[in-house]
Amino acid sequence: MKYLVVVAHPVEQSLAHQCARAVVEVLEQAGHEVDLLDLYAHGFDPVLTADGLRAFRSGAHSEAIRNMHTLVQETQALVLCYPTWWHGPPAILKGFLEQVFVPGVGYSLAEGRLQPLLLKLSRIEVLTSYNSPWWLVRLVNLSADRSAIVRGIRLACAPSAAVKWHAIYRMARKDRAQVLDHVHNLRSYFRRLGQSAVS
Repeated sequence: MKYLVVVAHPVEQSLAHQCARAVVEVLEQAGHEVDLLDLYAHGFDPVLTADGLRAFRSGAHSEAIRNMHTLVQETQALVLCYPTWWHGPPAILKGFLEQVFVPGVGYSLAEGRLQPLLLKLSRIEVLTSYNSPWWLVRLVNLSADRSAIVRGIRLACAPSAAVKWHAIYRMARKDRAQVLDHVHNLRSYFRRLGQSAVS
């Protein structure tokens, strides 16, 4: 199975990076093809400029953006690793979604009707963290990323994709042992997922 792991955090020692490395390691050990895209290391610019907006409408994207389009079009499973900041994904990830899941790549519009194009994409795995408790996130819906990912990517681009949320809450209160336990649980989950996908 072909996976695309996207990590959106500026600090190499962050939980998002720890999770991404763990996922890549266990999936590769299971024999899967894995592409890792570190948006900060890549120097991705999340700002949608006037030229970027024209490209969104015309399809005349830069080579760097077209390369990301190819990654997304070829992947069968998407793994997003990021912290939740101010009730949503980091700006760099929001910009990635805006510039990559575009008409002609994620979906098409013909006579006003939306047609999903990422039909290979069967899984979306979200690995994120919140400083809020789980009940507050659920009760007040402090999760703009859920809307962008579930309603945006899945409903518009890959309606048959299963979405799984792996979140750690009250992150600022967690000690090192609790964080490592969370990463261990993710390793176990993706090891099982990788083995089942191969078999």
